[in-house]
Amino acid sequence: MKPGRIIGTAIVGFFFFLFIAVDLVLFGVIELNSSMVSLLPLIGLVLGGVLGGLASKHGATPAVAVAQPEMAVPQPVAPAAPVAPPAPQPPAGQGFEPPPPTT
Repeated sequence: MKPGRIIGTAIVGFFFFLFIAVDLVLFGVIELNSSMVSLLPLIGLVLGGVLGGLASKHGATPAVAVAQPEMAVPQPVAPAAPVAPPAPQPPAGQGFEPPPPTT
């Protein structure tokens, strides 16, 4: 049993249920002077401690070594299809000329 896990989850449970109590007050579900505002964080403290105790009992089993799978050998990639050479371009200054302006 790990006391650190029990204390940690109890603190988390306390703040979680405190948040729930504040939300219930803000949304008007319970009144501010209700005893539930005080009881919910305490219930979270106890419930968090119980869950932490259960988690520490189940987590105490020794770790089992997991066999690593064999790395797959990469397959060779087929060569790409040949690419057609680009079309010949006319030398600079020759080729397309804009039409003469019309007036």
